[in-house]
Amino acid sequence: MIRVVLIDGVVTPEIKRGAPGRGAWLHKNCAEVAINRSAFRFAFKQEKAVDVSKLLDFLKSNPQ
Repeated sequence: MIRVVLIDGVVTPEIKRGAPGRGAWLHKNCAEVAINRSAFRFAFKQEKAVDVSKLLDFLKSNPQ
């Protein structure tokens, strides 16, 4: 499982634990589904789409 947080409109995987703010724990497959459905916008209660590029990079570099 990975934890993601929203930092300045960017969904960021939390590696070191302790990032401020509300986060979400999810499995890698669930993260991919959430990206495809644009679910992070609603999960983090944002009015417009959020940037998932950091999360995509993380998922590509950690295929487990």
